[in-house]
Amino acid sequence: MSGTSDQIGIDFLSVLGMPPVAFIAMVRSLGCSRITLGLAPMTANPHDYPAWSLRTDPQLRRDTMSALADHDVAVALAEGCFLMPSRPAASFAADLDIMASLGIGRISIVSLDSEGERAMDEVAALVHLAAERGISSAIEFLPGRALGTLADALATLAHVARPDAGIVIDMMHVFRSGETVAQLAALDPALVSHIQLCDIPLVNDELTYAEESLHERLIPGQGELPLAPALEALPRNVTVGLEIPMLSQARAGVGPRDRLQPAIEAAQLLLAGGSGVVG
Repeated sequence: MSGTSDQIGIDFLSVLGMPPVAFIAMVRSLGCSRITLGLAPMTANPHDYPAWSLRTDPQLRRDTMSALADHDVAVALAEGCFLMPSRPAASFAADLDIMASLGIGRISIVSLDSEGERAMDEVAALVHLAAERGISSAIEFLPGRALGTLADALATLAHVARPDAGIVIDMMHVFRSGETVAQLAALDPALVSHIQLCDIPLVNDELTYAEESLHERLIPGQGELPLAPALEALPRNVTVGLEIPMLSQARAGVGPRDRLQPAIEAAQLLLAGGSGVVG
C-alpha cells in the first residue's frame, strides 16, 4: 500500500467513550478527516465523560451531523453491530435507521456466535437490512468465534453474495488468528472495505483476548506485528483507522490527544514506507 496521511482515520475504540462532537473536533485538530463511530460508548470510561447515546438523543444526532460538516470529517464505518443469538439481525433495524439518518454509508458486522451456519445466515440478514437503507457492510472476523478467520470471512461473503459487502482487516485479529502477509496479498482488493491498524505482541498471556482488544493495544512499532509488509500487501485508497485503545495510559492521566498523536505519526511513517517506529 502506498498512500498519504489523509488515509488515516481514528477508530471509535481509541477514544474510550469520548462524546461524538468532541471526538470529531479532536480528530480534525490532529489532522485527520475520517472516523468510525458507535451509537453509544462500548468501552471503559477512564475520563468520566458524561453519558451519551445517539440512539436516544435527537439533539446529539443533529449536533453530530453539524460537527461532521463543520470539521469536514467523514464517518468511514459505523461500529457496534455485534450479532449473537440474543441479538439477531432483525433487532438492529432501529439502529440502522439512525445510522442512515446520520448519513453513514457502511457498517462493521461482528458475529459473536459460536455456530457457523447460523452466524453466516445472521450476517447475511443484517447485510440485507443495511442495504435496504442504502448502507453497505464490512464483515470483521474475530478469533475464537465461529467466524474467526479470514477464510471464514471470505466464506461468509460468498454466502452473502452481495456486491455491497466486504471485509474489515483488523491487524490484531489477522495475525492472532494465524493469517500471513501472503494471505493478505492474495485478497481481491475490491473486498477490503476498511483497515484497522494497531500493534500487539504476538502472544499475550497477561490479558484475555477481549480485554486486550477493547482496552490495551499498542502504537505501530511497539509490538511484534509485520505491519509494513501487511500494509504494502493491501489495496490503496482504503481508510486506515487507528484502533488503538490504551486504557492503562488513560488511567495514568494521558489524554486522548497525547495518546493518539504518536500513533498518527507512526502510521504516517508506515504509509510512507518506514517501520512505524517514532523516536
